[in-house]
Amino acid sequence: MAEKIIVNELAEKINPDMRFISSHKCKGSSPSKPAFFYHIPRCAGTTFEISVSSAVLGMEIVLEKEQEKKVTLPKVMRVAGMAQLESLALHNQPFIMYSGVLPYGSHKLMDRIPCELYTIIREPFELLVSRYISECKKSSQEVSEVGFVEYFSRSENTNTMCKQLHPKAYLYESQDHEYHDAQVVIDNLKQNFTVYSTVDDVIPMMESFLSRYSLPNVVVNTLKKSDMTEFNTAVTELDTLKGKVKALNADDYLLYEHVAAAPKIPELDKVGEGVVSDVSCLIWDNSTDGMPDMRAHPMQTQKVLAHLYDVATHGFNPKHLYQLSIDGKF
Repeated sequence: MAEKIIVNELAEKINPDMRFISSHKCKGSSPSKPAFFYHIPRCAGTTFEISVSSAVLGMEIVLEKEQEKKVTLPKVMRVAGMAQLESLALHNQPFIMYSGVLPYGSHKLMDRIPCELYTIIREPFELLVSRYISECKKSSQEVSEVGFVEYFSRSENTNTMCKQLHPKAYLYESQDHEYHDAQVVIDNLKQNFTVYSTVDDVIPMMESFLSRYSLPNVVVNTLKKSDMTEFNTAVTELDTLKGKVKALNADDYLLYEHVAAAPKIPELDKVGEGVVSDVSCLIWDNSTDGMPDMRAHPMQTQKVLAHLYDVATHGFNPKHLYQLSIDGKF
C-alpha cells in the first residue's frame, strides 16, 4: 500500500491527472464471463476501455517473452452498433470485454455468451457541460451561456443516463416514447449489473477489474476536470443554470445520488494488502494534429517506480518515461 501511495505522489508531480491503477494479486481464478460495458459518453468510459485494452496488450507481451512464442489473449471489443453486436454474437469470438454506447438490453443479443454488466455515470450538470464543450469543439463554436442553455434545453439531452440504462431502452427504435424513470433504472442496476459507479469511484472500479482478471497495473491519465474550469469562465449565472438543469434532469439526479451513495464494486479477496502485479503498463497519448495515437508498454513495477522518480525529480519531459519503457527491455 505504501508503494502505491508513493507511485501516485510521483505521478501527480508529473501530471495532476496521472494515476497508478493497482492490480492486486487475488486468491482464486478470474471470472469466467466477459464484461459488457454500457458506455455512457463523457463518463470516463474511454479511460476504462483504454486501460483494460492496454493491460491486455501488456500481458501478451510479457507472456510472449516468458514463453518465447506468440500469445493471444481475449481483447476489448468496441462495438460501433447493433449490427456489429449481432455479428459478434453469431461468431462467438472470445473477448474480455464488449463496450459500446448502446441502449440497455443490447447484451441480450449475446445470449450465447453470458456477460457481467458494467457502467459508469456522472454528476448530471458536469456531464452536460462536458458534452456541450465537446460539441462546441467539434463545430468550432465558442462556449457561451446562451449556447449552453439552448443545448441542455433540447429534449434529447435530458435524463440521458436513465434513458440509456432503462430496461425498455432497447425498444426506443420501435417506439416514440422514451423511458427514464429513475427508480426503475436503479432497480435494474441492482438486479442485473455486476458493477456500477460514478466517475468519482472509477479508480477503485478499474482496480477491481484489473485485479479480478489478473491483468497488470496501469499508469494512465484519468478523467480531466478542465471542462468545468473552461465553462466557469464563460458563464455568469452558474447557480441559476444548475437549478434549471436539475429541474429538467430530475431522474438523472436521482440515479446519480443513488450510485454515488452506494456504488457496486466487487470486493477483492487479496493475497495480501499492497501486494500488486509485478508488471505495470504505461499508457501514453502520442496524438498529433488531432489524430489519436494511444501507446502502451509493459515494465516491471519496480522500474516504473524508479523511472517516475527520475521524471518527477529531474524534470524530464513525461514522454521520456515512454522512451525509457522501450529502452528498458522490460
